[in-house]
This record gives sequence, structure tokens and C-alpha cells, in this order.
Amino acid sequence: YQAGHGKNTGLTGALLLETPDGRKVKVGTGLTDVERRKPPPKGSVVTYKYFEVTKDGQPRFPAFVGVRTDLDWDDYCTTYSPPAFHKPKSLKRTHSIMFGSPLGRANSLDVNDASKPIRLDLDDTSAPSSPKKAKTKPASTPSASVSGINGGIPFDDALQKAIALSKAGDGAAMDVDEEDLPFSGVVSPCQHAFPGGQLLQVVEGDLLKAEAACIVNSTNPSLTHNAGLGKAMAKAAGPSLQRESDAYVQVNGELDESEVAITSSGNMPCSHVIHTVTPHFDGSDSDTSFTQLYNCVMECLIAADGMGFESMALPLLGSGIAGYSLALAARATVTAAADFFRVNMDSPLFVVGIVTNEARVMPVLEKAVRLSSTAAATSKSDVNDDEDEDDDDDDED
Repeated sequence: YQAGHGKNTGLTGALLLETPDGRKVKVGTGLTDVERRKPPPKGSVVTYKYFEVTKDGQPRFPAFVGVRTDLDWDDYCTTYSPPAFHKPKSLKRTHSIMFGSPLGRANSLDVNDASKPIRLDLDDTSAPSSPKKAKTKPASTPSASVSGINGGIPFDDALQKAIALSKAGDGAAMDVDEEDLPFSGVVSPCQHAFPGGQLLQVVEGDLLKAEAACIVNSTNPSLTHNAGLGKAMAKAAGPSLQRESDAYVQVNGELDESEVAITSSGNMPCSHVIHTVTPHFDGSDSDTSFTQLYNCVMECLIAADGMGFESMALPLLGSGIAGYSLALAARATVTAAADFFRVNMDSPLFVVGIVTNEARVMPVLEKAVRLSSTAAATSKSDVNDDEDEDDDDDDED
């Protein structure tokens, strides 16, 4: 969904859609890394519960699609040209590619009527997911589930049935299987969209369940994940995470402060983990401490960009044993993300989500995002005012 379809964007094919109002639409799709490794079978009917086709903001609905795998996708991706209203900067992204949640609401299938909130009891965000729970959701289809293989049923019939389902109930909510949700969390309506189309989001939920291309882990120089978030992450990922970490240190040595190392994610739904050594707050020099944390977050963003990752989920670095206040940590994180996106408008990194499982942290993060958005708007206004003044001066001359 950005310039360079098929290059660092995860495009593996095209969806041939028929919308409930009868429009036929062909759009590219960016699948998750897991889906790219194991695409849905040819002719299968796939339900993208969190996919949105938008033309002038409408319609918003569950897209029931037929996935073609009979094409040479490598060749197709180099020649694919989306319809005009689906070109990168015209496509209005109103939900996260990481978490797929309509703004300010729990994940649901009810995208026919966004004005009706869905109440879901998703109280498992306070503790990391256990290996047993992880097995209940197929790893091969994190954001799309094959709802029916085209076994002798004409594709058109299957599609018509799916479209009928999307119209059923005149906008009423569909039943949601909580186990099928890719992320147990809520995306705050307080988010910031940047000139390049990228999104900075605030999410209340479990970082370990994020289906981002990468998540961030605050660790120690030796990459021994035996405390805090790292310990929970190692448990969720399985032994491969620590093995890869040990191998990295053996070859490259211990990490310096703010340095990053990248490993795979083991059993977690994300694809990779970016490990970093978070700086500690120095009460005698808060300005330097802010800069150090800012640089730490920036290094993670640069690493994700360099790897071609589309999405990144990170905790509020520095707010734990590192000693930063919530407000200072939030300001450093949001400022780093904002600066990165404003400079790197063509980055493959499209969405960054700051994730917390503590309700008390959400208002702090939302305030930091609002302040950043306001500052950006004010700065743009000042530039326009300066240009107007220059024009006036020219007129006088």
C-alpha cells in the first residue's frame, strides 16, 4: 500500500473483490510474513476480517475474496498497477496492519456500522500468552482464515454467499470467535498519520500477541532474557530465542547501550524481535537522558527500516527499571517515531504501535501523540505564514 508494490511492501498477489454495493475492485494485498510463507490454496474463500476497501471513506466491510495462486507473483508484482483510488497516498488507512482494529474499538467483524461499539471481554492482556494458548490459533493464518476450500463449489456462488453474509442483519454485529482474533487489544483513536501515509498508534494490549513484522525487546548487553519483558518473551517464543541470542553474542560480542540485535520470534506471532539495551535515566541530567532514550528508539526504527519490515510494535522503553518517568519516556518515543517518519517518507516501515498492557499508561501515551500532532500542525502553519509574508514582500517590491 505504498510506492514500490512488491518491493519491501509484502505484496504477494492481488485480491479480486466484489463489494456489497456491487463494485468490482482489484487491489494488491500485503500479507503477513507467515501468510507469505504459506499462502491460502488456489480457489479458497478467504475472510479478511480486518481488511478495508475504501473509496472516499466508503464502504467499510469484511472483504470476502478469492485468492489466486496460479500467477507468477514475482513477475506480477513488478507490473501491477493499482486503480487510481487505491494508489498509496489516496488510500485512507484507518486501521492498523498490525492489529487490524477499527479505531477505538476491540477487534470485531462488525465493520458495517462503525458507530455501534462491540463489547468483548478481552482481559487476557495483563499476562503473556502461554504456549498452550498459542496452539489454539493456527500460526499459518494470523489475519486471514480459510473459511472454505472451493471443493466443487463454483467460486461465484461461494463469493455470493459470502457477500450475502456481509449484508445479513442490516448492519448488525456478527458473532466473533475470541480465539480467532489476531490481537487481544484496542487501538486508541488517538493516532497520528504522517505526510507519507505512515501511522503512529497507541495500543492497549499484550505486546507478545502483536502480529507486527517485528516487536522490540528491552534486554541486557549479554542478551540473557531472564527478567521482565525479556523473560516473558523467551517463554512465549520458546528456546530458539535464547539460542539465537547466545549465538549473536558469541559472534558479535555484547551489545552497547542503544545497540540493536535482531533474532527470529520463535513461537510468537510476530516475525522478528529487535533487541536493544535501554539507557538508564540520570536524574542529574534529564536532557541527556531524553536524548539517549530518543536515540535508542531511533536505532530500533532504523533497524526495522533496514530490514524492510512493514510494521513494528514496541513497549514504552525506559519506563521500567531504567527509571524514566512515563511522561518523559512517552515523549522520547513519540518524538523519535515522528522524526523518523517525517524524514523517511518512503520507508517500508508503515505502522509503529506503542503497546502497553497498563491502562494508566494509555492517557500518557495519547497525550504525547496529541502534543506531537499539534506541534507538527503548528510548524506547518508557521511555514505557510512565512511563505505568505514572503509573497507580500515580493508584492511590495
